[in-house]
Amino acid sequence: EGTIEDITERRRVNEERERLATMIESSNDAIISLIEGRVSFWNPAAEKLFGYRSEEILGQQVNILVPPHLRGEVERNVELVLRGEQTQDFETERVRKDGSLVPVSITVSPLKDVQGRIIGPFAIMRDITERKRAEETLRRTQFAMDQAVDAIYWIDPRANIVYANATASAMLGHSRDELRTMTVHDLN
Repeated sequence: EGTIEDITERRRVNEERERLATMIESSNDAIISLIEGRVSFWNPAAEKLFGYRSEEILGQQVNILVPPHLRGEVERNVELVLRGEQTQDFETERVRKDGSLVPVSITVSPLKDVQGRIIGPFAIMRDITERKRAEETLRRTQFAMDQAVDAIYWIDPRANIVYANATASAMLGHSRDELRTMTVHDLN
């Protein structure tokens, strides 16, 4: 005598787990989880972002990644997550293994066990260094253009005015805020 067991559902669940693991491992965003303030999961993108290999960081206090002046921020986020709340896309800085700071956007969510109890936070972090550089370049460019004696304005591909310096505003007879609601066709 033998026993026949339908393993279709078990196979489906295992395949789903494998797909999820593959997605997490191949993500370009750092994915980190904590249990009792210690790093319990660390994907390859986290290794790339922070410079720590998994075996170096697993079990370490998360504060190793946090500049001293931002440690209260982590405590507040952990408190929120333990209440079941999520923080989304807040921008801050973290510390790499080499001691350098990296600007990141972080979403922190509750990590739950199989019974649905919150056991800690997990975070998805994205390096925003390039975006911060671009913002700073834009800020400096706009500052320089604001000082120009010539009228300067930018338009997007649909002819919307997206920027006008003070000289353009004065010459065109519209406030800068008004100009940003107009297209170049409105200037005729």
